[in-house]
Amino acid sequence: MNLVGAQSNQRSAADAGRGFTAPPTSKRSATVGARAATVDARATARAAIANALALKAAAATATALASAGARPAKDSEGARARATTAAARATAAARASARAHTATAAARAATDTAQRLVAPGLQRIYSRKRAVQASRRGVTVASAAAMTHEQLSSRLQDKVAIKSMKLVLFRICVLTAAGRKSLPQGVDNKDLNVRVFLASFLVTSFPEVFFESIHKLQQDLIDCSHAMLAIFDALHTALLHGGTAEAHAAAVRSALKFPLALHEYLQAFQAWKTPDGHKITDRIAHAIDALYKAEDLLEGEPGGPVLEATRADFRANQQRLREKFSQIAGKEALEVLTHCRRSLRPSLASAVSRWLLF
Repeated sequence: MNLVGAQSNQRSAADAGRGFTAPPTSKRSATVGARAATVDARATARAAIANALALKAAAATATALASAGARPAKDSEGARARATTAAARATAAARASARAHTATAAARAATDTAQRLVAPGLQRIYSRKRAVQASRRGVTVASAAAMTHEQLSSRLQDKVAIKSMKLVLFRICVLTAAGRKSLPQGVDNKDLNVRVFLASFLVTSFPEVFFESIHKLQQDLIDCSHAMLAIFDALHTALLHGGTAEAHAAAVRSALKFPLALHEYLQAFQAWKTPDGHKITDRIAHAIDALYKAEDLLEGEPGGPVLEATRADFRANQQRLREKFSQIAGKEALEVLTHCRRSLRPSLASAVSRWLLF
């Protein structure tokens, strides 16, 4: 029922709300000031609401007394005085309730202002953390160029490096999400395999080792890898160095072509991989065919431990290659290979190759 205290709390809430019209000069002071203002505004709102509830209770009591005084009684002057007091208290309760609503609105405004001041800074800190992890545990364009092929291949197969690169890649995709407008309709990079992305470091650093020969498909993949990694590395470096909010926003704006560059790289990789997969299965089919023919040459030879050991070795290698063939080409292609063997066709590899092409 302390109306003076409620008015003082209301003025504190208004002062707290006005304190956010000009943000602090530093990120740390902005964070501290925003949090303090939010706490003060919320405390003021709670105090005003408590005063309003107390005044409402007092008004209810006074109304009951006024009703009792309305009945004929000896002390009519006292009843009228109590009624007047009850009306005054009810009016004060209504005013306190209005002030409580105003304080609550001020608290919400202070909270929103604090979030607007603090959230961008937290986002920059999070982005830099991911960039630092990828730089230390993963791989960058500069570090890849300084490694040998064996070192880079080993790093790209390390589980910690893969996880670090996956996190920073996801972060960069989130930051450049506005650039997805340039992608073809119905296309996105949500199902990206991070190992396919990491292969671009091998493509750009050691193309002569990664490819057996370089033709149009291989050169397209090399060009797309360079274009994509240039954008990725520029934004990664900017995140790594931190900087002001303006520098961070400028770096993100300059990297908005990353979604399109990533899509073009994935398309080039798939175009190169498809005929390359056919080449691998064709080679495995030739190897299986050669093992079958070598085993056939043993027919009619006198038996013995050496012959049986050689025949067992042929069959073990055949089974191993058949399993590998099934993993790459699928069970249906393996059934075609088995059918060709049973029908005694002269060349399993040629039959399987024709099936894969059509």
